[in-house]
This record gives sequence, structure tokens and C-alpha cells, in this order.
Amino acid sequence: MSPAAARLLLLSGRRAYGRLAGIVAGVAVGVAMMLILLAAFLHIPERDARAAWLSPVGAWAEGATPTDSQLLSAATVDVYDGRTIDVLHLALTPDSTVRMPAGLEPPGPGEFYASGAVAAMIEAAPADQLGERWGTLLGELPDTMLRGPSQRAVLAGADPTALAAWPQARLDDQFRSTGVNADSTTFRIVVAMGAIALLVPLVLLISIVAALGAAERRERLATVRLIGAGRRAVATLSGAELGLASLAGAALGVGLSAALRPLAAQLQISGSTLYLADLTTPVAWTLGVVLGIGVLGGATAYWRAYRDDVGALGATRARAERPVTARRVILLTCGAALFGASTAAIRWIPGSAQWAQLGVLAGFALIAFGIVVMGPWITRVASAGLGARTSSAAGLVAAGRLQRHPRATFRSVAGLVVAVFVVSVFA
Repeated sequence: MSPAAARLLLLSGRRAYGRLAGIVAGVAVGVAMMLILLAAFLHIPERDARAAWLSPVGAWAEGATPTDSQLLSAATVDVYDGRTIDVLHLALTPDSTVRMPAGLEPPGPGEFYASGAVAAMIEAAPADQLGERWGTLLGELPDTMLRGPSQRAVLAGADPTALAAWPQARLDDQFRSTGVNADSTTFRIVVAMGAIALLVPLVLLISIVAALGAAERRERLATVRLIGAGRRAVATLSGAELGLASLAGAALGVGLSAALRPLAAQLQISGSTLYLADLTTPVAWTLGVVLGIGVLGGATAYWRAYRDDVGALGATRARAERPVTARRVILLTCGAALFGASTAAIRWIPGSAQWAQLGVLAGFALIAFGIVVMGPWITRVASAGLGARTSSAAGLVAAGRLQRHPRATFRSVAGLVVAVFVVSVFA
């Protein structure tokens, strides 16, 4: 395609700039939310492991006292002013070789460490109500021992003999390092599904805007075809246009996610807010998302322009779309089968969660996009049923119109259909 034809087709008018600005803004918002959800998905195991020390899993003490290589601990939950506080009572020998979390000095009987949230509660409360409950405060627990800044946790020293008499006391040779929910993939899958679900409206946005832009520029496209541009060249130019717009929107989404991160960190998850690092996507993942969205946007626009060929030479009247067939249900069927098989594996096959969760996520993605792919076929089938059963002239005209343009018809409601599906899944 000549430079003159490209200039005629692209950025020729205020509407063209507005259309691209809408793409950039929409992609930026979607990518920002996606990056935050992706970061939460990646950091959930790490976040859970930081507070694993609060959940002892050793053998029951049954009155036994610890040796130099053992720790005696018991987990309790205290309540003050309607707020719960997780407490780990700890007893070690004077010559203990047990390694403390974050390099802390072991608290003796009547001494304790508290999280920043508990320290603030102690400072605001009367000493005889909270400050003297566990003894003398040695310092605050570091961030590496907490799920988030609002977690209320205490590590309190105790007398070995007295603690051994507690029914919940346990003996172990080290503090727990694996989170209690490390083997549970449910929450991670839900978060990852949220990130995947955002891809569908992004693709729909790019696809619909590409189609609207092509319809708006029908005369220019016909003119470009007249001066020698082929169908593939027009599609390539459309793909490059929206691909670059998607890439720019994705890059802006990185900055927007950084701006939204402090707000998202205030959400309560597992009883605590989050640290900003827990919502920060690694650089490699961020680059992958940005480049992936750019490629996805360009490919979607290319395929839309090439398949529809809105600007075909001499196209001055509405043309019937190419027939849609039942093959469109294949993607949805495969997604449902993969999703069902993976969830069954997680439930019934021990140790399968680590690999089966990928099948769950892939199956959900195939279902979400399969709904969009299958929609025109469902529209055609429904319109055929309408035409066979209606007895009014208006009904026959409507049914005929829908059968001629099932893609365009479903495209107008695809966003609503996907929204209902996603909301139903999470509900």
C-alpha cells in the first residue's frame, strides 16, 4: 500500500483520533485491573507463607517439655473490643538451637512481640485491659512475618512447664514455613479467573471498534481499493493501527495499575490488608502482558478487517454475512470438558492440584471465548426458530434480518452476554 493510501485511510479526521483514544483508554483500564489481579495470584502463596509460623503442626505435647532442638508452642485467638488477635505462645530452652523467624530473639516468659496493628491497639487502650495481657513488649513483628499491615498477631513467650499442660500445645523442631492454605488452590484460581475474564471485554472492545471504524470509513476503504490496495494490505494496516493503540493502552495501564495499587491494597483478604509488593507484578510478567495485549489487539483487528472486508471494491449495499455453522460450538465444548475434567481431578486425584489448576484456568478461558465464538450461531438458530413460528410480517422481516446478519446482531449484545456469564461464575 502506498503512503498516500495509508494517509487517506488512517487518522483522517477527529473521529479517527477519538476512536483510537477510546481504545487506548479502555485497554489501559483493563490492563491495570488485570495486572493487579495477576500480581495477587502470583503472590498469594508467598503471602500465606509469611504468616505460617502462627499455625503449629508438630506432635501433641501431652505434658512433655521441649529439648534444645525443639520448640513448644500453642496457638490461641484473643479478642479485644470486638477484634480478634492471633497469638502464638512459645517456649524454648535457654540453650535452644531452634531458628527464630526473621532472626528475632526468642521471647522469654512474660515477653512478647506484636504486629504494628496490635502495637497501635495497645498504645490506644488502657494498660490493664490490653497492654499487660502478654507481658513486656519487646518490639514489632517485621513485615516478613505478616500477611499485611493490618494483621493482628502476637508472638508471646511462655513458661515451658505451664505451656506443656495446655491441650493445644505442640512440639516441633522448627517453625512452620508453609502456609495453611498452600495446598488450597481455590482462591488463587478465582483471582486468576478474574484476570482471564478481563481479556474477553478487551478483545470485544477492539473487535467492535475495528468493525465500527471500518464501517465509518467505507468510502475511504473503497477508494483505497480502487487505487490498488489489496484486501490483505487493508487488513494489515487496520491491524497495525489498533495493535499500536492496544500497545499504547497497555503501557498506560502499567502506570494506572501503580496508581490504583494503594487503593487495592486496602482490601481485606484472609483477615488483613495487603502490602504494595503483594500487588506488584514482576517485570517479566508485566512485559508479557503488555506485549501480549498489543499482539492480541493487532491480530483481532486484522482478522476482523480481513474476514469482513467491509471496504471491498464496489460494495455499496448491505451484504449478507458468510454462513455460521455448528462448528462454532467446538471451542465451548472443549472448554467445558477441560474445565470439568480438571475440577474432578483436583477433587478426586491426590496431589493433582498444581497441574490441574492450569486446566481449570485454560478451560475457563476457552468457555469465556467460546461463548463469544458460538454466539452468532445461537443467534442464527434462534432467528430460524422465530421465522418458523411467527405469523406476523414484522416477525418474518426481523427473523430474516437476523439470519442474514447473525454476527453483527450478536456483536451488539456480546458484552452483556459475557458480563452475565462472568458475574454468574463469581456469584
